[in-house]
Amino acid sequence: MTTFDWQGCFAPLLDHLATSGLEDWAARLRKQLTWRFEDNPHGDVQRWHKALSQLPELGNTTVDLNQPAITLRADTAEGVSREPLEAALRGLMPWRKGPFDFFGIPIDTEWRSDWKWDRVAPHLANLEGRRVLDVGCGSGYHCWRMLGAGARRVIGIDPGLLFLFQFLSVKRYLADAPVDLLPVRMEDLPAKLETFDTTFSMGVLYHRRSPIDHLLELKDTLRRGGELVLETLVVDGPEGYSLVPEDRYGRCATSGSCRAATPCCAGSTAPAIAMHEWWTLPQPPPKNSGPPTGCAFSHSRTSSTLRTRAKRWKATLDRSGPR
Repeated sequence: MTTFDWQGCFAPLLDHLATSGLEDWAARLRKQLTWRFEDNPHGDVQRWHKALSQLPELGNTTVDLNQPAITLRADTAEGVSREPLEAALRGLMPWRKGPFDFFGIPIDTEWRSDWKWDRVAPHLANLEGRRVLDVGCGSGYHCWRMLGAGARRVIGIDPGLLFLFQFLSVKRYLADAPVDLLPVRMEDLPAKLETFDTTFSMGVLYHRRSPIDHLLELKDTLRRGGELVLETLVVDGPEGYSLVPEDRYGRCATSGSCRAATPCCAGSTAPAIAMHEWWTLPQPPPKNSGPPTGCAFSHSRTSSTLRTRAKRWKATLDRSGPR
């Protein structure tokens, strides 16, 4: 049985980074990937690679990225037996984020990620031509939707290796698509990366033991003037209220805390963020351009209480100016 050629898999992205002024990140990534696939390999990698290799070769593949299911089609698919294709896809179970449709075989994933996208997408800045980072991307469902919305290049990060192989099952048929998934953690990214136009963190913040550190890490990924899209669980409660589970939340081993929907500061010069169902945070203006202007409330379901708290926070920022 052939082994997973991780170097061939990630070579195009590493080359792209190295020729885009991100040589240090490319070198760092190569070391991290060597550790994951050679120094400390996961015991199921070969099983997942076998399932991936069993997907049929099909020519003239097209994809629809702008409907609920990421849908792959091919003129030659009608002559392909469904049983081997379905068996290969079953070899990559469980499928959590989706849905997907592989040449007429639907994958009814555990989570309807399209519902979240439909809520968030109308409020986003235009993704046309933007470089996008998706933190905690799972199998990459939202990465494909971001490409469909016009992004120039999308990079998703998630340490789960099964998610990587599920992503590669789509990428197998769209080899030239400027979308990549890296099996790394947020803290594995270089400090002060400052390269992305838009960074998404959806369903991640409440997993973090230190949410403020996560917000600072997210801010460091953005170029000046970039946009952070933050989506998280919140709880009802007074300002500063936080719910910390004793053991696990929803059987998840990495639960951090759920906080009240209260504006907070993401950094010494950052405008306010509201940790609501989702939020959009502009990066701070250039230095010496005056005090921060606060956060624009574009979410249609923001409560009046949240508006009052945010106005109070904005007034505090306006009085103090940049810090």
